[in-house]
Amino acid sequence: MFLSLILSTFLSNSTLASISISPKTDLGKAGNLNVARDFEAYKKESVNIGCKAQGSGHRVILTGFGLFSGVNYNISGAVVSSMADLEFFPAEINLNHPLKPNNTLAHDGILNQDKLGVKIYNRSLKINDDNFEVCFIVANVNWDFAAAVFLDQAGSFKPELVLMTGRGSFSVSLEAGALNYAYQSAGYSAQGVDLGSLNRPRTSKEKVLKDYPLNKILPLTWNTLAAKNRIEELVRELGFEVEEQTTARPENDYICNNVSFVLAHGSQNKSTTLAGGTIVIPNFNFKVVPKVGFFHFPNVDSKNPNINTAGSEIFSWTTVIAQVISSQFEK
Repeated sequence: MFLSLILSTFLSNSTLASISISPKTDLGKAGNLNVARDFEAYKKESVNIGCKAQGSGHRVILTGFGLFSGVNYNISGAVVSSMADLEFFPAEINLNHPLKPNNTLAHDGILNQDKLGVKIYNRSLKINDDNFEVCFIVANVNWDFAAAVFLDQAGSFKPELVLMTGRGSFSVSLEAGALNYAYQSAGYSAQGVDLGSLNRPRTSKEKVLKDYPLNKILPLTWNTLAAKNRIEELVRELGFEVEEQTTARPENDYICNNVSFVLAHGSQNKSTTLAGGTIVIPNFNFKVVPKVGFFHFPNVDSKNPNINTAGSEIFSWTTVIAQVISSQFEK
């Protein structure tokens, strides 16, 4: 009764009706409401915390995630938040010369002190001879919330590139596509606690978006070959291989796929409905359609679980990401 009253207050009757019948990502009534509340709280602060350009360089959004799966830190969130810090990552770098961090104390990317479930940083960077305005976003590992934030910020910032990152397994994976399929596995709180039914697709055959058939593949539009050519040797020096994918991988069906599918869709000037219809993101009418890519890190955080001793390795991965960004603007 209490939940029904909250839903009725928060949503229109027509929206409530659509939740039960629309074939879109459905997290259940409580889960949909929870994501909608989180997104609404973020929207109230987004004017103050959002992506902002400080100069005229190429606009890039770089994203990572917070805690999940019992790790001490998420390599993607650690790299993104460390790269956002002037005290760690220099404002100007030449990738053809040896690089060192400004200091060796990396950020862990953990969001447990941030009630919004997302942190956004803005920096101007010069990579080789190119200037960049980079918006760094780290979000909770939450179904539909992270996707909504990433797409919303892309709509206001109008980037040329949206490069999302996440934690994978044993190699770097340069994803080529995303599936319209949401695996029935729960998201995580900022503290890395399994959220259970509060953030989990309601069925085992859930779509990410209602607009396409189940298992429809949308291509990611970044240049994976250019990225691979730039980073393969450096990644091998770090003890890993680079896999350049040619299409969507069926096993990539968790929240990394969720954000990829949503951005692949929304970047093509289409409106987007999420969380059972409780979140509707408009068509942003991008004049320049951004490139969209997803970079899976290997499980560096499990091999080196102490962030306090991982600074040099984290810095090496920031230079990998800098190479990837630069590769997408090769003339």
